[in-house]
Amino acid sequence: MQPEHLSDTSTIEEQSAAGSSLKASGKARPLSLDELDGRTLVARYVRQTRAEVLADLGGEENLSTLERVLVDSVVMAAAMLRDKGARWMTGEEVDATELCTLQNAFNRSAASLGWRRRSKDITPDLRRYLQKGEAA
Repeated sequence: MQPEHLSDTSTIEEQSAAGSSLKASGKARPLSLDELDGRTLVARYVRQTRAEVLADLGGEENLSTLERVLVDSVVMAAAMLRDKGARWMTGEEVDATELCTLQNAFNRSAASLGWRRRSKDITPDLRRYLQKGEAA
């Protein structure tokens, strides 16, 4: 019996095996986080973690394109680390070298984004502030 966190990955594997990453022309296209089946535990974890990281960084609208790409890499590495840790805790053999490599990659990527939350300017511009006052 697989642990709960792993039991629903077969859906993703079946979709991949069925060729869901192929265009009608037969050419491969990359999948994105948005295309994950939202019913799976891993997809929910990735989406929730991504939203939290984006919020910690002051919101997606305040990030550069490279920072947004890096957020996705960090979140996927975090999900893979979580999976490896859970596998180890259930007694499954885990390659320590692979785990360390993944952890190091996660650490470097996360360090590039920064470990601290960034403040987000929530001060309304003068026009919105005045409109709000007139409405009240």
